[in-house]
Amino acid sequence: MGLLNMKNKSFGFTLSEVMIALTLIGAVAAMTIPTVGASVQQRARLAEFRTAYSKAELALRSIIFDEGRVPQCFTVPTAAQKLCMV
Repeated sequence: MGLLNMKNKSFGFTLSEVMIALTLIGAVAAMTIPTVGASVQQRARLAEFRTAYSKAELALRSIIFDEGRVPQCFTVPTAAQKLCMV
């Protein structure tokens, strides 16, 4: 007799249940999008920094190789050079 009752009962979701579920999913998505966006921007900035640092390092190594010395702007001034700066 239990099987007869099961045939008449419909298994599904009402429109209100579906709307509530979609609303909750939308609210959670709206809260997480700024966090995901910020991490993407941070990774992009880090990639740009690494590229710029790599180019600067390559330029400095090239200068050192060509001239055989470290440019004066990258060395610590000697005592004599400090006296000349004053």
